[in-house]
Amino acid sequence: MAADTKPRHWRQVIRRQNPEYLYAEDIGPPGSKVDVEIVDSGPGKIKNPGTSKDVVWLAFRGKQKKLGIGATGCKTMRKLTGSDDWSDWRGWVTLVVIHTKYFDQTTQQDEETDAIRIGPSRPRQHASGPPGAPTPDEIAEIARKEAEAKP
Repeated sequence: MAADTKPRHWRQVIRRQNPEYLYAEDIGPPGSKVDVEIVDSGPGKIKNPGTSKDVVWLAFRGKQKKLGIGATGCKTMRKLTGSDDWSDWRGWVTLVVIHTKYFDQTTQQDEETDAIRIGPSRPRQHASGPPGAPTPDEIAEIARKEAEAKP
C-alpha cells in the first residue's frame, strides 16, 4: 500500500466548538497581520470542553467570523478608543498572529499556541473616525461623484 504523503492538518480532525469565532489559523502563521474595520461589538461566550468563557466579540466589515476578546484585548481596545464602553469600539484595527504560551486548565500544563492580538495603534492608511465614518476610499469616491455632477 502506497504511503499517503498529503499534509494533514490536525484541525481537520479536531473541530473548533465555536465556528462563528475567528482563530489564528484563519489569518495565517505567526507574524501575519490584517487590517479590519470594527462595525459592531457585544458580549458573548466561547465554549470549551466542560466550561465556557465570557468574552466581548468584535464584528468586522465584510467578514463572517467575529473575534472574541478577553481582558487583554479589552484593555487594548480601551487604549485605542479612549472608552471602557465596548459599544464605542469602532473603526480600523490591525490583527496580529503571535506564538504564545498559556496554562491549560484541563491538562494543568504550560502549552504553546498561536493567538490573535490587536495591534497597539490604529493602521495609518484607514480612517479611524466615529462609527459609520467613511473610509478614505469612500471619501474619494464621494468627491469624484460630486465633481461629475457639477456642470
